[in-house]
Amino acid sequence: MANVSARQYLIGGLVGAALATAATALAAENASSVQAVLWPVTMRLNIDGKMDHVAAENVEVLNYKGSAYVPLRYVAEKMGATVRYESDHPSWGRVIYIDVADDRDLFIRDPDGIIGMGNFYVAHGNRTFMVVQVKQFKDLPPGKDRVYAYFYDKEGNLLLEQYLKIKFEKNKIYTNALSLDNHIENVDISKTRLELRGEN
Repeated sequence: MANVSARQYLIGGLVGAALATAATALAAENASSVQAVLWPVTMRLNIDGKMDHVAAENVEVLNYKGSAYVPLRYVAEKMGATVRYESDHPSWGRVIYIDVADDRDLFIRDPDGIIGMGNFYVAHGNRTFMVVQVKQFKDLPPGKDRVYAYFYDKEGNLLLEQYLKIKFEKNKIYTNALSLDNHIENVDISKTRLELRGEN
């Protein structure tokens, strides 16, 4: 790319701070168009005391109405987040998901430390509904790609054993929402145990 200091760049679908990353995906029906300027700028990221210098030619920053818009995915992933885009969510339409978690908070793990879960949100009704962040830390053993959870009460009594239909990928964090097979209002999440199994 030649001199971009004054080159104007037409972007389809400006959506908040995600403008640079999501522009291509969002240049579709019902998306509006705006005019922004490519703005060469050096980025310096200090993440937990580790400095990262990003030269202007390696990342495109946009200036729109006096505000800088950085590539959402680039910056978020530099900070350890997982970013994914869904174009047709049944309730929200186009959605950008950003997941970030401290590994220390993903303290529920299988005996080999392959899958970690944490930051639970639990709601109770006819069945228990759970939102949880999940990360795969290591390669899966051959033939074992299913996560089973054992839920206990504070006295250590088993309340429920269930296969969890959750999304996970090595070195990435995903938020999963799921309904459990039973109502386990007295669950003590800190006692939850995970096991990897193969398909029966």
